[in-house]
Amino acid sequence: MNGTTGEEIHVRHKDELLAYTHHVLRGTPEQIRQSKHELFKEVGTEGLLSAAAIIAFFNAINRVADATGTALDTKVKNSEFYRQVLIKER
Repeated sequence: MNGTTGEEIHVRHKDELLAYTHHVLRGTPEQIRQSKHELFKEVGTEGLLSAAAIIAFFNAINRVADATGTALDTKVKNSEFYRQVLIKER
């Protein structure tokens, strides 16, 4: 995230958001269930749905880019994704 950490920008629930994001994209069903539960305890239904929608949107955009042959730099792709998920307007 351009050299900043969650602590520097005070992202609330960053650990739960990152775990959920990681598990949705690369985890087992059990990991997804567990991280979803942990995130839900922190952000409630609306926050969980927002996180899931953002993950789904960016996953779809990446698939479209891949299908059309558009090369996305991995670092840029990951950085943009996590920024959208984690950084809230101050």
